[in-house]
Amino acid sequence: MNFEQLDSALTKAPKPTVVFLEAEWCAYCKKMQKEAFTDTAIQQLLNDKFYAVKLDIENPNPCVFDGKVFNGASNKGFHEMAYLFAEEGEEPVTPTLAILDMEFKFLTIKRNYLSRKELLNLLRKAH
Repeated sequence: MNFEQLDSALTKAPKPTVVFLEAEWCAYCKKMQKEAFTDTAIQQLLNDKFYAVKLDIENPNPCVFDGKVFNGASNKGFHEMAYLFAEEGEEPVTPTLAILDMEFKFLTIKRNYLSRKELLNLLRKAH
């Protein structure tokens, strides 16, 4: 799901959201996608208890979320939406995984690779 779809879904049926920031060149992002996100228990939790959104931090396309336009990445820049998940005053990093409550407030944020076990534990604690 993308942020526009998330905006509609949250209006209809609020539930927590998992946001995964990635980049095409990020080896650890690919490893998480291959090893953690393919796990049946993780997929089941994500499908049943959360909305899941993936954002390429270098995506050049703008998006609208909560009535605000977030510009896409420009030359050597990052998508504006990615900065919402970065350390204050810092550039976005990948992989980043954020879990937000139904009011879109941070429950947890991890700015590093998460193993299958670590991700499963985070999701279980969050719901």
